[in-house]
Amino acid sequence: MAKMIPTLEDQEIIAAHDSSAELQVYRALEISLSDEYTVFYSVRWLARGRKGQHRDGETDFVVIHPDQGFLVIEVKGGSLERDAGSDRWVNTSNGARAEIESPFAQAENSKRALIGKIQSLPGWEKRRFTIGHSVFLPNIRKAQAYLGADAPA
Repeated sequence: MAKMIPTLEDQEIIAAHDSSAELQVYRALEISLSDEYTVFYSVRWLARGRKGQHRDGETDFVVIHPDQGFLVIEVKGGSLERDAGSDRWVNTSNGARAEIESPFAQAENSKRALIGKIQSLPGWEKRRFTIGHSVFLPNIRKAQAYLGADAPA
């Protein structure tokens, strides 16, 4: 089993984020990954923007393996809709509809923030590492049908 940071009970995840989707992914990562993996949940970050301003964000999961690298995961529960022409996203959860940022953009922004932080640490300039980003949609069975043919695979 993966090492989960923080270690949380189901009700703590639901209380903190009101997300059964994040709970599903938390438990799936914990159970399915070996003890070589460390999984950080609800990772807040602060990064410097292109114009020097600070920007903050959060990603749902960062999965780390000492040999294979990092994976940033954004989780979206509920029902998602995407207008391919405008790239506008709408999430319907518990009957409420809300326009949201693209989960793919969220995951990529978090990945870039993590890369920036790692590259600012001494000694990392000589190391190579693999880092990727992904979006998990545990409540959607056929994501391509809902999100449009041009959504990232």
